[in-house]
Amino acid sequence: MKYFTLAVKTAQIYLNKELAYKTNFIIMMLGMVVNDLVGPMLALIIYGTTVGIPGWSFEQFLLFQGTLIFVDGVGRALTGEFFWKAFEAINRGEFDKYLLKP
Repeated sequence: MKYFTLAVKTAQIYLNKELAYKTNFIIMMLGMVVNDLVGPMLALIIYGTTVGIPGWSFEQFLLFQGTLIFVDGVGRALTGEFFWKAFEAINRGEFDKYLLKP
């Protein structure tokens, strides 16, 4: 429970830091959305113009693509940059400065 609380606090600090510069945050979010849309669209174009994946139906391919996007999103959330920065700050003894920031 202690580590979960620490992870939540670190995530809050990271989001507050990112939201301080709203234009940068919006551009970052648009980039993520474009990345999540272009990847499947490109895969659909390739699947539609070729014979596809032998032994796979189109629905199976869509399920695979959706699962891939879901797992990538969960991976981004769990292994984001802010966790590594927090653990580095804890190891160096500098984490208290983040807790004292408004």
